[in-house]
Order: sequence, then C-alpha cells, then structure tokens
Amino acid sequence: MIRFLVWVIVFLLFWAMRKDEESKQRESATRYETRINELEERLCPCQSHDWRRTDFDFTGGTGCGDETTLYHYQCAKCGKKTVTYKILD
Repeated sequence: MIRFLVWVIVFLLFWAMRKDEESKQRESATRYETRINELEERLCPCQSHDWRRTDFDFTGGTGCGDETTLYHYQCAKCGKKTVTYKILD
C-alpha cells in the first residue's frame, strides 16, 4: 500500500513539473509572437504591406480546369511571406 502511494506521489510530481514546463513554453511563445507583431508593425504600420507576388501553385481539382490557385506573396518592406487564394494589391 505504501509503495502504491509513493508511486502516485511521484507520478503527480512529474505531472505537475511537466505542466509547469508546458505553461512556460506557451508563455514564451506568446511573448515571441507579440514581439514579432510589434516589430512587423514598426516596419509596416497599419498593415500597409507592399506585397509582391513570388509564385503560384495549382491545388486540388480533377485536372479538368477546376483547380484552385494559391498565390505566394512576400512583403518588400519587412519580408513577411503569405499564401492566399486572393489576388493582393
């Protein structure tokens, strides 16, 4: 019985430590995302990106002209890349 209780306590300690590490990683990722967005805003204020089309792909469909076109864009100011179905100005 005592051995079982020790195993349960050890398991709970490891579980708590893992949850703490995961929350730290999530907090760190959120902090980095916020910093990236802040730096992007400095380079391209108010989302005024200067999009340049770099490539396009055809996806899906049956080969009879019903494919979907994916456009690849890159901002000339900040270098941000995006893939979209829309034609951006």
